[in-house]
Amino acid sequence: MAFISPVNQMTTADALRLASLAAYGNNKALQDLLVAMISGNVAVLPGSSTAGGGVTVRSGGNIYSNAGAAIQGNAAVTTNTVLATALIPANSFDGIQSRVLSFFAAGKFAATGNNKVIRIYFGSDFQTVGQPVVSTASAIIADSGVVTTNTGGWNANAQVTKYGVPGSNTQIGVNMGIITGVSHVGTTAPVSLTGVENGPLYITVTGASSTTGAANDVVLQNIEVTWNN
Repeated sequence: MAFISPVNQMTTADALRLASLAAYGNNKALQDLLVAMISGNVAVLPGSSTAGGGVTVRSGGNIYSNAGAAIQGNAAVTTNTVLATALIPANSFDGIQSRVLSFFAAGKFAATGNNKVIRIYFGSDFQTVGQPVVSTASAIIADSGVVTTNTGGWNANAQVTKYGVPGSNTQIGVNMGIITGVSHVGTTAPVSLTGVENGPLYITVTGASSTTGAANDVVLQNIEVTWNN
């Protein structure tokens, strides 16, 4: 299944918190609160998160999180299999104060010396969990390269930050680091992204048994997708 993020309504508790911050001169808090009120996007009940129209308002926190012994493993192919994907609703990167999306995933390796690869993609391609990744309109923002880690764990971190005016389809993808077993496999230069902001976007983690094609060489066990502001 795909992990689909809702359009987050601002909770009542967060609206009150922003009101308090605004009273002390925090202009960003005042701006977000006013946008929420004008668009009718303040939830009635604390903690609610449902689809809403108009401007998307984020109060910060998780878009999606999940954990399990084995959420999804790579398929028995040599191509990159989608382990998890999160849908970012249209107009989420609205240009207000450089919206930041953070992504974390972690899991385990099979007890093999096979070549294995972990990647994070971002773009407008619809992705299906358990199937090969679609990369027509998606870019790699983090890549482990080929590793041969036998058992042990892995984790991968990335961020996507909006820059430029709203609707300019300009973002930066940053590889925050991938660790496989006891090795940090390094980072890469930030990637200039051109996600179409008035349509849905997807951030996706993949795994591959890149030479052998053995199923479950890379298994996902934990994922968290978060708005930083």
